[in-house]
Amino acid sequence: MEGLGQIAKETGVRVQTHLSECRPEVNWVGELEPWAQNYTDVYAKTGILTDKTILAHGIYLDDSELSVIKSVGAGISHCPNSNNSIRSGNMDAHLYHHGCKVAKLGLGTDCSGGYSPSMINSMRFAVATSNNVAIAKTSDNFLNYKAVLSLATRGSAQVCSLDHKVGGFDVGLQFDALRVRMNNFHDTELFGFETLEDIIHKFVFLGDDRNLVQVFVNGKCVKNILGCD
Repeated sequence: MEGLGQIAKETGVRVQTHLSECRPEVNWVGELEPWAQNYTDVYAKTGILTDKTILAHGIYLDDSELSVIKSVGAGISHCPNSNNSIRSGNMDAHLYHHGCKVAKLGLGTDCSGGYSPSMINSMRFAVATSNNVAIAKTSDNFLNYKAVLSLATRGSAQVCSLDHKVGGFDVGLQFDALRVRMNNFHDTELFGFETLEDIIHKFVFLGDDRNLVQVFVNGKCVKNILGCD
């Protein structure tokens, strides 16, 4: 791990690893590396933890670990589908994000543990997970569709240290976009009175690839079912 940390330092490459995914894992790391203060400290002391490190999961982190992660600018990738599929736990993403516990938080799929590589599935699972956390804590703080849409786009770009290139429609960023047609199938058909926010809300929870009539990557149309240029 120290060798990998040295490579990361010399080359500036991105590092992706898992952190605090489930309680047995956390305990096991403590047994393997008794010299470390905690799981996060293992990565920090070996040079793995940098501002280009992507940490999947991060469910069982205490305040001292979150402080270290924030101080170095590493990012956490919330993978709610996987966390639920293997019963590893529910991350309090609202606390991490809105409580400013971490500098960078995005969404991931970890489809080796979960069952879907779809980011929209991850968005829905993130809302459900946040709702369950709020119920357990009898709290009114939870992620809504706006929050998870932000985490899937700008948040994930920040976690990958690519927010200077992608993640939004700001001038200067590459044009990555989906053109959505809500009336393409019954589940997402509009009644006619929806606001723009209503339409986005409906797509987040009910839409899928059948709604996508055009997909743009870096300004190039890579999917087009409209039958026109």
